[in-house]
Parts: sequence; structure tokens; C-alpha cells
Amino acid sequence: MSAVRIGIIGAGAIGRTHIQAMRREPRCQIVGVADPTTAAAEYARQQGIAHFADHRDLLAQPGLEGVIIAAPTGLHVRLGLDCAARGLVMLVEKPIAATVEAAQELIAAAEKADVAILVGHHRRHNPIIATAREIVSSGRLGRLTTVTALWTLQKPDDYYDIEWRRQPGGGPVLTNLIHDVDTLRFICGEIESLQAMVSNRARGLPFSDTAAVTVRFVNGAVGTISMSDVVAAPWAWDLASG
Repeated sequence: MSAVRIGIIGAGAIGRTHIQAMRREPRCQIVGVADPTTAAAEYARQQGIAHFADHRDLLAQPGLEGVIIAAPTGLHVRLGLDCAARGLVMLVEKPIAATVEAAQELIAAAEKADVAILVGHHRRHNPIIATAREIVSSGRLGRLTTVTALWTLQKPDDYYDIEWRRQPGGGPVLTNLIHDVDTLRFICGEIESLQAMVSNRARGLPFSDTAAVTVRFVNGAVGTISMSDVVAAPWAWDLASG
């Protein structure tokens, strides 16, 4: 089987994680990385990877088959639309977009172009989560009635020194809690409705740093979700799963 030729847009922490994973996978071939920063250009030089300051130059490379979009959330839709216009399948890091309307725009464009989109909810592929889903769906625990989920830890203040993380779309709901919401959907079933109270009192940034959510699943179960990135607590997948 020939290797799939893939390009990466965004050479931040997550983009570099994808690059290192692809380097261990013989079925993947890295065509290049697109990122306008000088840090990305230097990283690409060190890694021996072709660098493109403009993502459109990467998308124009002959034989490109797919793209990983690991740029800041606010850029996902614009980049994804360019990929769809070229008929390129894409893995878009979560969240797929900063708003529902923007996500629907990208999904509609991909469907029109008959292009597949995979969103980076990788925990669905973790054996821990797969086992939990199997246990719950098998009925061994009885009828699912109530669920409690926690995502609470203390992010260092300098985490938000990066400008895009301080903008709408960069807060812990869309950066972190979205993983747990997807995990709940995968294990417990689709969410029918929810109510939430949020606060940004601790950091004062233009998004919530703390939230309390109640949810109702389609199957009738109800649940609570507590989220904060300003408390010293270990109740997060990132810490608890090892």
C-alpha cells in the first residue's frame, strides 16, 4: 500500500504532535507544513519538511491527498473551505469551528464537494473509552439513569499568553470540555437538551473559565457537567488517564 500524502496546516503544539505521529506511521507521507510564523519555518527546516507561509501553496502541491488543520479555531472554517474547494479530505482539530453557524457552513461545503471531514475527537479511539462504551451499552450496569462528568484543573496563567487563546473560541469549553462532551455522547448517547450557567470571574477573559451544565440524553438519562480551568483539582482526563 502506498503512503497517503498529507499536508499539515498549523505548526503549533498540536500540529507538531501530528507531525511526530505521522513520522512513526509508514502509511503516511508528509508533503509539507503551512504556517506563516518564523518559528514554524525554523521548525520545518529542523525537521526536513517543506514549509509554506501560505496554506494555498501547500494545497496546490501535486499529489496531495489530505490535510490536517491544526491552526487556531477561528481559522478552521476558512481553511476547511479552501480544502473542500480542492476536493481534499481533512482532519479538522476540535472544535470544528467557534460557532454552530460556522460549523454548518463548512459541513455544507464539504457535503457539496463530496469531501470527508474527520474532527479530532481522538478519545473515541482510546481503549479506555471504547471499553466504557461497551459496558454501558451492554446493559451490565442496568438502565442508564444519571451521569456526572468533571473537567477541573488549574491552567497556568502563561497558557493564555498566546493571543488566539485569549479570543472567543479559545476558552476551556471549546478547547477542553468539548472532548468530555463528545465522550459523553459516545458512551451515553446523544444529548437532547441542556442548560448551563457560566462565569469568567476568575480570568476576566471574553469566555467562561467556569461552567455548570445539566443535560438530558435522548434515552431519558440526565447528567451534570462541572468545568473549570482555574481550580487546583485533578479531575481531568489529561491528568487522570495517565
